[in-house]
Amino acid sequence: MYTATIDFFDSYMDYYDSPEELIRVLTVSRSKFAIIGKDGLAEFASENGISIYRGDTKAKIFDKILKKMTFEEFADLLHIGVRSDSFQKKFGITSKDVRHMAKCGFIHVTGAIKEKRYSKNYNVYLYSVFDYFRLTKEDIWKWIAENPRK
Repeated sequence: MYTATIDFFDSYMDYYDSPEELIRVLTVSRSKFAIIGKDGLAEFASENGISIYRGDTKAKIFDKILKKMTFEEFADLLHIGVRSDSFQKKFGITSKDVRHMAKCGFIHVTGAIKEKRYSKNYNVYLYSVFDYFRLTKEDIWKWIAENPRK
């Protein structure tokens, strides 16, 4: 099975109004920020029972995939997510708050990437892009006040 993980940068996400728009641009584009190539997208489509043709463009393959599944299902299968620091910067919270929200199920973990820092390997968790766009600062702070860390 083909999987792709990506961590988005706040400045990049600020240009988009919805997670669907962001995922479409980052999937279909040919830029260095594309989360999956045409071959990977074609492989993903065929693994999910979607017939494609050799001449199909990335956009056409992507549209065929979306006829069979939702944006959220597509993002979950490819482990598309947002790093903790994006949540921290947008909502003014700490990494412990982000982990607590994930542990309690308020936000969803979609995957993890391995990162090497200071000669040590770390797993960096990725959180739902849909949660990132759906939630407001008020929602986050209200939840934190009602569910304090122990």
